[in-house]
Amino acid sequence: MRHVYDERRSMFAEINALDAHLPLPAWYWGKPSGMRCLDLTVRQVLDTGYSHHITRLMVLCNVATLLGVNPQALNEWFWTTSVDAYEWVVTPNVVGMGTYADGGLCATKPYISSGKYLQRMGPSVCAGCQFNPASTSGATACPLNHLYWDFLERQRDRLKTNVRMGIPLAALKRLSPAVMDDHRAQAALWRDRALGAETRSPRRRPEKG
Repeated sequence: MRHVYDERRSMFAEINALDAHLPLPAWYWGKPSGMRCLDLTVRQVLDTGYSHHITRLMVLCNVATLLGVNPQALNEWFWTTSVDAYEWVVTPNVVGMGTYADGGLCATKPYISSGKYLQRMGPSVCAGCQFNPASTSGATACPLNHLYWDFLERQRDRLKTNVRMGIPLAALKRLSPAVMDDHRAQAALWRDRALGAETRSPRRRPEKG
């Protein structure tokens, strides 16, 4: 990561390969989103300045990527809130691995998942949530289940040549129109909620020498 960042520092300060422009929601500053995984992880970060690398990737970055949050805004949030925010670590991990905003320089595929996968990775972050990670339809399903398929559909043209995305994109094709209509509608509601919880805009940080 250090060598990649040192060689591409100016690129990481601007790049947004997935064309994600949603402002960072105030959920990341403590306003409840209703998603237990996100609210729990954000509270830990605000209280301690730290979260495990799994929750950084699978919750904080995953939610932002699926929603379409500006990666530079998310990067700034990590810089502001994390006690271990070293420049060469945070930026390539957030802009590269976490949000795939570098188009694949640091990671071979977007680091995204549905709620079902997140529950298997860390059941405790889902325990007691009002949304059901096992459900894939309607308003009671985990929002990540809807946002995951909506993200794949929106980014399909950008990802279709990525061999590691072949299986999920093939699965996307098999979803019925009615199922996709539900995913789109629910995902749109969550993006609207995120916009309603809009917070600060991304601000370019001065580069260190």
